[in-house]
Amino acid sequence: DATHGTAIVLGEAGINPRLVNKVHEGRPHIQDRIKNGEYTYIINTTAGRQAIEDSKLIRRSALQYKVHYDTTLNGG
Repeated sequence: DATHGTAIVLGEAGINPRLVNKVHEGRPHIQDRIKNGEYTYIINTTAGRQAIEDSKLIRRSALQYKVHYDTTLNGG
């Protein structure tokens, strides 16, 4: 899965992910999918104030539902 901008980059590399909304874009978003047990691993990079705020919520959900979480591509 990927948000819109990331999906474009991945698509250019021949990878076609399922789209997921950013938290502030409305439901269904990544937190919903974490709670539904759809992920075992998340890479969440941030750029900008809103992304940083969203990342706090995503990290909290990842910890709560025991989903491995990285904040950099190198970490992944």
